[in-house]
Amino acid sequence: MLNPAQLLQAFPNRLALIWQEQRISYSQLGELVTQQTKWMVDNEIVSGSVVGLKGDFSDRSIPLLLALLSQKFVVALLPSGRADLDVLCNLVQADVLIDTSRDEVVVEKLERSADYHPLIQELFANNEAGFVIFSSGSSGRPKPILHNLNRFLKKYERANKPFVTLTFLLLDHIAGIDTLFYVLFSGGTLVAPQERGASAICKLIEGAKVEVLPVSPSFLNLLWLSGDFDQHDLSSVRIVTYGSEPMTQQNLDHVQVMFPNAAIKQKYGTSEFGSPASKSRGNDQLWIKLEGDHFQTKVVDGILFIKSDTTMLGYLDDSEPMFVDGWYNTGDQVEVDGEWMKILGRDSDLINVGGEKVFPSEVEAVVQTVDGVIESSVYGESNPITGQIVCAMVYLQADADRKATKKLIKRACADQLARYKVPVRIKFSDTPLTNQRQKKIRAG
Repeated sequence: MLNPAQLLQAFPNRLALIWQEQRISYSQLGELVTQQTKWMVDNEIVSGSVVGLKGDFSDRSIPLLLALLSQKFVVALLPSGRADLDVLCNLVQADVLIDTSRDEVVVEKLERSADYHPLIQELFANNEAGFVIFSSGSSGRPKPILHNLNRFLKKYERANKPFVTLTFLLLDHIAGIDTLFYVLFSGGTLVAPQERGASAICKLIEGAKVEVLPVSPSFLNLLWLSGDFDQHDLSSVRIVTYGSEPMTQQNLDHVQVMFPNAAIKQKYGTSEFGSPASKSRGNDQLWIKLEGDHFQTKVVDGILFIKSDTTMLGYLDDSEPMFVDGWYNTGDQVEVDGEWMKILGRDSDLINVGGEKVFPSEVEAVVQTVDGVIESSVYGESNPITGQIVCAMVYLQADADRKATKKLIKRACADQLARYKVPVRIKFSDTPLTNQRQKKIRAG
């Protein structure tokens, strides 16, 4: 079984982490892990228990997470900014809540209301570590997703490209965990931001000479609209990866302008199995091919199915995973062209207008070409005649005229889309349509 702290011994003199003004080597990070292990003993945080961990990438959270996993804890990575941490901790029967997001680390001992879930009991019985990722919870309470650490780490054994990588995606996100372990296995450098606004990210890229930028399409859109990319030297970026939501062609075209020297690579993954290796057909293409020794794919009736060695152990709230003969139903609609596929969107987000399917992303792609539009979120509303109608929530630039923009949106959609895809209702939001993870919030 792999001890995550042992990763740090392979590259003692390399730079492991850039955090604020600190530059921390792998050997120094190893010393921090040792300190955190002693700190856990001093605070009577006992191995073989469940710990809720709140915090973003930092010089405290990273060594603490590595120490916990090395000591065979199950670590529940708690979404930042949520007010119901007690509910999430209860879902996983956490014994301790550790908050690293404050000036001082806060430890709270918790009272469990029940025994550990059988899947957690099995991990502890086998002396293995695990971690819990919570689903986004867009359709209700987040689902706690349990992973076996050693199973999950298999895919990083061949990581060999030590890039300087920005940890844009949060520590409580599966893509953030993916970034963390790829960098550590390869001996690269993590660059951890304190804030994720366009200007702050550009400054960090310039100052740290970031080579790999893993971000969401929503952030790339905001970066384009901000113009901050034109005020900083971003030439160090060699690879831009994007995922977590559909990308529009217009947005992809903008990325090529902002990062003309970078390879632009689409990623795909879910909290249930992580992210496999992938290949994009080209910088200007939305087609993707999933690769890797530990992943298999197939498409059934337009839905993508995955079989993976890194698949979760299960949901801790006893929700039924969508498996068919060992294949996980991702719920994502895809278009196929030979070995390539295009991610169209979640099957659950499809809008059914009189029997005709409408993908929100194709309507959003048109809405966002209209001057003054920053973001849009398209969704369906019930209708007694057609079953559903297409609606759009739109976030505008401050100086945009809502009445005039609504007319422009209607006209653009009527010119470029089939009639049943044109939004019947258009509403405007006073706040951005992205969450803390810089991922689009689905309206409706």
